[in-house]
Amino acid sequence: MGITKFTAIVLLSCYLSYPALSQSTGPGLISYTPEKIYLQLDGKVYTTDRTIWFKAIVTNALDNTPSELSGVLYVELIGPDEKVIEKKLVKLENGIGDGFFDLNKSYTEGISGGELHAEVRKSVPTLVVVDGSAINHFDYNSIPYIPSSEISSFEIIENVNNRSKVWFEFCPECVPSSLPPTIDIIAIYTYGGNGIYGIRKPKGIIKAVVPVFSASREFYTPKYANLTSSDWYKPDLRALIYWGPKLIVDSLGKASVTFYNADITGEMEVVVEAISQDGKIGYKEITYNVKTRNFGK
Repeated sequence: MGITKFTAIVLLSCYLSYPALSQSTGPGLISYTPEKIYLQLDGKVYTTDRTIWFKAIVTNALDNTPSELSGVLYVELIGPDEKVIEKKLVKLENGIGDGFFDLNKSYTEGISGGELHAEVRKSVPTLVVVDGSAINHFDYNSIPYIPSSEISSFEIIENVNNRSKVWFEFCPECVPSSLPPTIDIIAIYTYGGNGIYGIRKPKGIIKAVVPVFSASREFYTPKYANLTSSDWYKPDLRALIYWGPKLIVDSLGKASVTFYNADITGEMEVVVEAISQDGKIGYKEITYNVKTRNFGK
């Protein structure tokens, strides 16, 4: 999961075109029924390689029935500088029409409408949930201000089960038909568990993790220098034969080690991992065979 780059399109502007009246029409006969415009999009976030598909619905403002008054609808794509990028003339039939805008790389990229967006899977809406409650789309600007010290964990959930609850918490004013078939969420959990507006960073307390190297592990190695007669009868079945975490090379980049094999025969693997003073990493695998020695021959 990562934060993606989005086209800086702040809104789609719509306005209607009414039929013209002849000069013979008396001034007292000029009357229009107010109309409402609803614009549904196939998504909320778009990259510059996407297409914005939209459906326009024009209704009578008095009873919300489809309006037949207006024949066309003008839809404008507006950029962050408040200038019209592109304009579409949409034909309306019984108050309904549709169209699209093909985005391209020439459009300015940034954060749409000043809001923060994230995407788990392409073409699937991703919402942010804090302590079990979806963030309203008007409050997305508050997400970057959540203190990282107060976040206990987070998880990414695909195909969330309670998508209806999550969607209408995110967009209470959305119509039921806007509910996507699939929703992914980024779930953030805080120590307080009181949601995004219940987060309080305690004064005088700093939670931090200091990056340090882990302590060297130790593995058992028989002391062959002081063997007793009974030691010859104890089988050495170690899986790890030699462990040298602090091996330092000389000025020529060379180093050597000595070790005893165990009583296990067959192919042995040597793994060498290294890091240089300037942070470069080295890795090498070597194998060799161990055979049983026959002292009778």
